[in-house]
Amino acid sequence: MHLSLQAAVFCRENNIILYTLLQNATFIIQPFDVGIYSEMKAAWNKEARRWIWVKVPSDEDVKIMKATFPEVFEPVWQKICTVEVAKKHSVWLVLYPFDPRNMDFT
Repeated sequence: MHLSLQAAVFCRENNIILYTLLQNATFIIQPFDVGIYSEMKAAWNKEARRWIWVKVPSDEDVKIMKATFPEVFEPVWQKICTVEVAKKHSVWLVLYPFDPRNMDFT
């Protein structure tokens, strides 16, 4: 388990309910994998191409580096990490409100 005292204290101080998954239980969050992450990947590819097209003259070879990553990723985050996108992929049916009966354990 990847949990630190600092993370637990932060969550408690900010009224965040901290859940941990059992080892090899990532199937519980599969709606993220199938839905949200696939949308994020598509949005990232589109935004990266747009950024390169706008920012860089056509004769240069460019890579997105650590220093420019936030500038490229921020619009992707704003577009994809929304309640609407999560609802579209039924993520909240599993995660909130937490009810083990909503999970597919097959």
